[in-house]
Amino acid sequence: MDKKGVIVSAIECLLFIIYFVLYVFWNPSTNIGKAVMIIVGVLLIIWSILTKRYWKKN
Repeated sequence: MDKKGVIVSAIECLLFIIYFVLYVFWNPSTNIGKAVMIIVGVLLIIWSILTKRYWKKN
């Protein structure tokens, strides 16, 4: 894994931490808020899977 891979991994970790903190402290009570958090979470998971596949290829 090169420098770019390390940076992407670090950004990914930061995004997950920010997402988790937001979810815990913001605690979306509205259905829209919950839907947004679920969509963002799914997108983060998909993105992490895609980037891991990309780094395995290179």
